[in-house]
Amino acid sequence: TGIINNTFDMGCNIDQSTLPDPQSHIDNGDITGKDNCEGDVTIKLDRTEYIENDCKHYVIYYYKAIDVCGNETAVEDMTSVVYFWQEDDIQACKPSYAMYKDSNIYFTEDAELNSNNPGWTNYFNTPGEYTLSLFASVTDYDTFGDKSGEVTVNYTGDTVTLEYNLYEPYVMSEAAIYIGCEKYPTDDKGDYTTDSSYYNIHTGALDHVRNYTVGPIDVSNTNQFYIITNPITCLQKCDCSKSADEGGVYIP
Repeated sequence: TGIINNTFDMGCNIDQSTLPDPQSHIDNGDITGKDNCEGDVTIKLDRTEYIENDCKHYVIYYYKAIDVCGNETAVEDMTSVVYFWQEDDIQACKPSYAMYKDSNIYFTEDAELNSNNPGWTNYFNTPGEYTLSLFASVTDYDTFGDKSGEVTVNYTGDTVTLEYNLYEPYVMSEAAIYIGCEKYPTDDKGDYTTDSSYYNIHTGALDHVRNYTVGPIDVSNTNQFYIITNPITCLQKCDCSKSADEGGVYIP
């Protein structure tokens, strides 16, 4: 059996139902065969294989020729048609928190706060640029888990800008931010809370970014404030598509 072009790159994140039916290569005459005795042969599909190799996926059709006497192409001589593509693979999305090591309060260490959430509120009162460490798996005050990136806080005296930079293989799918004069936002009962639904800034869904900026945010009515930043970070095993939000800016 034989075929002129038997390998097809289908791109990224395809719908497998769009792959050509294996019979179509036979019906279109893409595959040919001959008998050593110059007799007629019939082309048939022998089998289909699916292979996943890290980020790449393969569907392979194997074809054989059968002559009038029933002799078939040997397995090692069969013709194959290969379709391959790559897929994004996003895993283990979970809340993360950023910590400024020189001025922070750990949630569960604060007697004024009834919270089991692991994270920090960070205090600022002097204009400047500050680097916060972003942790993906915080379980205790001194057990930070994986450092997934950094958040750069730029405080001009009138505005605050937060720039997120995540380390591979981490990406960010959304971010909730609290900025206020109190250590924490308050819930409907007026009690301190770390529930991100009460934070005053939400980016909404993001297309799995590594770099993203929020701000500038007006803080001209105060000279001191707290920041809680709570992005959702994920592990990106495979990345074949370009994020539509990478390097983007959200201005509240």
